[in-house]
Amino acid sequence: MHTDGLIERAQLLLRVAAALSAPELERDRANLLTWAGELLQRAAGASISEPGQQIRTPAEPTNTISVSGRAGQEIRIFRYYKGKRYDAVLEPNNDVRFNGRPMTPSAAAMDITNNNVNGWRWWKFRPSPNSPDMLIDALRSGGVK
Repeated sequence: MHTDGLIERAQLLLRVAAALSAPELERDRANLLTWAGELLQRAAGASISEPGQQIRTPAEPTNTISVSGRAGQEIRIFRYYKGKRYDAVLEPNNDVRFNGRPMTPSAAAMDITNNNVNGWRWWKFRPSPNSPDMLIDALRSGGVK
């Protein structure tokens, strides 16, 4: 895999780990941090010498989703509302493409609910096939508040 791809995946894992602040999610957070560390070590060409080594998240997060952190990747997002699944795409510029139109996450959520909704805390994504669903707010720096 290309080095930039490894680094970008590690950055995303670090952001998701930073969002997992609940004590009951500490094991998941530790696993994400370990995985991110392994990706960074692979990107640097180093072998993993100490499995389970603690990796720290960045001390100074930015205020928006890092376009470089997602490297232009779109993230598939979804939400179940009144028994129906709605799918959309979170684009690198933070727009949500819903029904073929770009809009803010909140505008897309309001299109569905006809209510005033904070889209960052409404839409969900799944970081990996075996992980729990997470709010897209976790992708913003500082995690879920």
